[in-house]
Amino acid sequence: MKLELSTTPRTTWVWSRDVEEHERVYAILIAAGCTVWNATGTKGDPHALNIDIGVVAQESLLALDKAGYSFRWHPDQYEMNRGAELFGIPVEEVDQS
Repeated sequence: MKLELSTTPRTTWVWSRDVEEHERVYAILIAAGCTVWNATGTKGDPHALNIDIGVVAQESLLALDKAGYSFRWHPDQYEMNRGAELFGIPVEEVDQS
């Protein structure tokens, strides 16, 4: 199960492929006590969740990793801001298929 990530200096978004997965991811994060809310503004996609930044975002990624999710960069993530990991969590390159 793979989720997509995108970031700015002020937020980190986790993108699900559909509404059902979005709801599962949200439930996992709430159960883990993580800070999470639906994305708003230009990233207000119904499949995106805002998990904040820094250690707060790292806690969410760790909870999702523990739940069996892995991560790749969202296609909209600026390529110069993509790395092999985010907050110590491995992130794959954008899926080109």
